[in-house]
Amino acid sequence: METINLTSTINGSTYTILYNGKPWIVQDTNKHNPFPAATIQESVELHIAYQYLEFRNQVLNALKSTCNESITNGVDVEIDGFTKHFSLETYDQINIMSLRGAVMAGAQSVSYHADGEDCITYSAANFALIANAAEAHIKHHQTYYNQLKKQTEAMEDINQVINVKYGDALTGEYLIKYTSIMNS
Repeated sequence: METINLTSTINGSTYTILYNGKPWIVQDTNKHNPFPAATIQESVELHIAYQYLEFRNQVLNALKSTCNESITNGVDVEIDGFTKHFSLETYDQINIMSLRGAVMAGAQSVSYHADGEDCITYSAANFALIANAAEAHIKHHQTYYNQLKKQTEAMEDINQVINVKYGDALTGEYLIKYTSIMNS
């Protein structure tokens, strides 16, 4: 179990709260004397803080899973008037970026396959469309997830956290950061 270190204010005093699987330890930041949580109010507040962190971590893990699934599900790319789907499992990403390297090194064509299709030879220009679409797809999901995670971590109300879903709009500084990264 990870050690949790929080700062909380109880009855006007600020405390550092430590938990590592043993009884809660509370340290009055003004007196620097650690002691176990003694009152019911302290225990309840500590328990609520711990539950909040546990729940928030579950939400963040679900967001991360959805992000990874969204990436690996792949991307559609229009090539010569036809839309083809390319999965982006890890080995697909490695293959695409490796072949992109060959194109950047001067290869005029490379062989690759869309989902459910045989390998065909793509011109360097057409393969660049595939690689660029894959890169943009991955960048979008990773950047979106990172900003949604930060936005969620900043929420102090568990009722807000409960409603966070992958695909929710980013707001404020998180939207600004996402937009800046995506435009770079």
